[in-house]
Amino acid sequence: MGQGDLSLVSSFRKESTQRWEPTTDYQVKQIQVYDFKTFLQFHARYKTADFITIDIEGLDFEILCSIDLNQTQTHLVCVEHNGHDIQKYIGYCKKYNMEVISQNAENLLMGRNLRR
Repeated sequence: MGQGDLSLVSSFRKESTQRWEPTTDYQVKQIQVYDFKTFLQFHARYKTADFITIDIEGLDFEILCSIDLNQTQTHLVCVEHNGHDIQKYIGYCKKYNMEVISQNAENLLMGRNLRR
């Protein structure tokens, strides 16, 4: 890692950071965390979003499931899955009539109301 690299070891799950302990010095930081409903109600400037991207280092599926994609009027979702049970992400988004647009080893892009 280069000098001054920040946030390269970031996770909300201890088991995710433990793999870096033998080779990387880092400091544990405490941060304020809000669930999505609280964020939307009290902190979000806008209550709708055409596109939501989720990269929460280990809590991606939990955050996705906390979002009512009809309430937010979201048409596109990009979520980091890191190869973990992609079908559960797809299943959740299908409840909102979303389909897979693209996927790779880390991310899944889902959308609805797509023009063909």
